[in-house]
Amino acid sequence: DVYDDSVDLLNMMTSNLEKISEHGFNTVRIVKAMEELLKDRRGNLTLTNINGLCRIALDKLKKTYEQDIQEKNIRIIFDNLTLSLMMEVNVEQFSKVLAGILKNSMYALLKKSETVTFSPEIFLGLKVNKDMLEITIRDNGSGIEAAGVGLYLCREIVQNHRGTIEVESKKGEYTQFLITIPVYQPKTITPPKEEE
Repeated sequence: DVYDDSVDLLNMMTSNLEKISEHGFNTVRIVKAMEELLKDRRGNLTLTNINGLCRIALDKLKKTYEQDIQEKNIRIIFDNLTLSLMMEVNVEQFSKVLAGILKNSMYALLKKSETVTFSPEIFLGLKVNKDMLEITIRDNGSGIEAAGVGLYLCREIVQNHRGTIEVESKKGEYTQFLITIPVYQPKTITPPKEEE
């Protein structure tokens, strides 16, 4: 009886230690994300080719998930702009937005592929609508299960570019993000000095 009780106690302690470790990892992740939020993201604007920025994000995704893409036969579609569009953006921060959403899309596809046979697909499309750039990222994966700090960070970065981000998701079917940013960022106008 003492032996059985000891085994039960050890199993319970092991389970509790695993939970503590998991919560500790999550806490570190959240703190790092909060540190990122405290950084000033309004500066460091660089005139950037938007097609090129998106292509680089897709290339990184393909390289990181090369094996999964081949094994699961994942289609990645890029509907780029027909004309080159140069915009002033914070390249580092905007790249994080694209990478974060694309990584979430890949995760949703891989999760769904564990239980269902389907044709996995990620779509990244660019369109200029009047004076707004629209970036659509869509996947036909498992849908959003939890909105973490990463999505909050994406929203903050997009808002710092005077844009908006909308998400639409249906569990087990798809997730779609629509990022809208003004093509021409309004410049700060300095009022003329009064003559003395």
